[in-house]
Amino acid sequence: MVRRAERWVFSAVVLLVGLAVLAGTFWLVWCLTGARIVAAAGIGPVDGVVAVSRCYYTTDFEGNGTGIDCQGWYTPAGAARPERTITLSDAKTSYPAGHEVDVRLAAGRAFEDSPFTLFKYGTFAVILLAMGGALASWLLYSAWRGEAGADGFMVFCLGPLAAVIGAVPVLLIVLGVRALLR
Repeated sequence: MVRRAERWVFSAVVLLVGLAVLAGTFWLVWCLTGARIVAAAGIGPVDGVVAVSRCYYTTDFEGNGTGIDCQGWYTPAGAARPERTITLSDAKTSYPAGHEVDVRLAAGRAFEDSPFTLFKYGTFAVILLAMGGALASWLLYSAWRGEAGADGFMVFCLGPLAAVIGAVPVLLIVLGVRALLR
């Protein structure tokens, strides 16, 4: 009887921890990439226009090229005059001064519809989901079994996780093609 009660308590605690890890993973993915993915996919109305003043190539800490950013004046949709300067992140090309680009705002930066940006942030989101999902899957599987173990872990945990991870690139490709066709 004691063994059965211990398994029930173990399962309940591990289930709660597993669900917390899963919820935390989705929250982290949304906070770090969600708004940028939505902006780069072109979902929702345009927030305004950036009148480009200059563009420049960006690099990472090792000097590798990471894309093109542009500085310019941001005019909100429906406003008569520019409001402030803003950075257009991951521009499709190096725009000439004075060129106007429709943008959506996310995390204090402007984004245009861009398959490259969508793929960049989407890949990061998939990596985060894979790491958090694998841990949550193991915890939920352990709660279901009533003990920590690896028997059948590949079938019950990594199979559905692989299906989710496989679905995300398909979604990113569909959204990328949609952005290209605009």
